[in-house]
Amino acid sequence: MGNSNADEIKTISSVASSAGLWSNIMRDVSKGMPITDFERPKGLKRVEVDAYSGLLPGPGTVRTVQEWFIDGTQPTRRSDIHVEKQIDQATGLLWEDGCVGPAVSEYFLDFSNVEPAFPAPGRSTPRAGPRGQPRVRGVQGGPKRTLTQYF
Repeated sequence: MGNSNADEIKTISSVASSAGLWSNIMRDVSKGMPITDFERPKGLKRVEVDAYSGLLPGPGTVRTVQEWFIDGTQPTRRSDIHVEKQIDQATGLLWEDGCVGPAVSEYFLDFSNVEPAFPAPGRSTPRAGPRGQPRVRGVQGGPKRTLTQYF
């Protein structure tokens, strides 16, 4: 079993060391160049979008970000990945008859329609392989004759 902490530390160390090196290179390359304000190219539009979907804020949006778009490419549809559910305020569970506390409405992220081409876990939809054949889990192949897995 590998030491993931050691691997993580090596990765962080390499990023930290390369960041300093890159900073030094850029300092030397840009030495003597004037510092100027960035001029925004014409035809860009700044739009507030839902941070999770990238669409316009909709009901249930809890976080937004400002994004730049080429004018005409900005989203026109409202975010629909938040769903409203009735929650039992006392337990925090979904509301149903017989719950202890009062029902309160809350919004939750619903990723079930984000990528409808990919089935939910537990369902399998055969997808075509390289030559049109359906892909099947567990087929042996490759140089080490290992089993295939599709996610």
